[in-house]
Amino acid sequence: MPRKIWSRLIRTLCLLCLVFPASALALPPPGVIEETNRSAKVIVLGRVLAVTPSSLAESYFEMEVISVIKGLEKVKPGEKIKVRFRPEPVGENGLRRHQTGVLLVRVEAGQSITGYFNPSQANAEFFEPVLQGLSVIVMPEK
Repeated sequence: MPRKIWSRLIRTLCLLCLVFPASALALPPPGVIEETNRSAKVIVLGRVLAVTPSSLAESYFEMEVISVIKGLEKVKPGEKIKVRFRPEPVGENGLRRHQTGVLLVRVEAGQSITGYFNPSQANAEFFEPVLQGLSVIVMPEK
C-alpha cells in the first residue's frame, strides 16, 4: 500500500510540474549575456559624473561619453547622457530585499565604465542598460 501512495504522489508532482512550469530565476549564462549586450543600440566607454540615490523610484546616473563603440547616430564623444536603472528594492521595514536573477547597477561618481544601453522607451532623455548590472561594467582603476 505505501508503494502505491508514493507512486501516485510522484505522478501527481510530475503532472503539476508540467501544468504549472516555474520560470527560472537565475542569471543567464555568459553566452546569452554577451549576445544580449552586443545587441544594444549604444555601446560606450565613459566616466560616471553623478549618481542619484538608488533608493529613489527614478534612479539614474549621469556619465560623460569618452568613446562610442556602437551608436554614433545616438550619442557622440564628449556628450553627457543620463542612464536610468532599476532601484534597489526596499521592504516595508526599510531593509534591502534581494531579487533573484537580477544584478543591480552599482556605480559611483568618478568610475570609468563600459555601458551597453538602449534608448529609454518611457523617456527620450534617458538610456537604459540592456541587462541592468550585467550591462554596466566598471573598469578597474590603475
